[in-house]
Amino acid sequence: MLFLVRYTEEQKAEALKLADEISVKKASEQLSISYQSILAWRKKRVKPAILIEDSPLPSPQPVVSEKQNLSLEMQVQLLKQENTQLKVQLARQTKAIHALSQIGD
Repeated sequence: MLFLVRYTEEQKAEALKLADEISVKKASEQLSISYQSILAWRKKRVKPAILIEDSPLPSPQPVVSEKQNLSLEMQVQLLKQENTQLKVQLARQTKAIHALSQIGD
């Protein structure tokens, strides 16, 4: 029978910290936690509040001026229009190809 074990964020943090210190394999054996679980947590970068406090603050997002924002919005609108035109052109070409294939039959 397979049992699903749920770990708290603190348990995950402890396991990840130990894995960083002594290796994932040794940590999984020492804590009786699946090797695959620890690898998955590491991959997902599970960082509970305890670890987040020790991590550096993220760099601030660049500030976009109102003028830049309007420029970006205009670019988005132009790209949307171009995308619509390309879809129409593709539909016409698909119709033409279909019509030509009907003539050959």
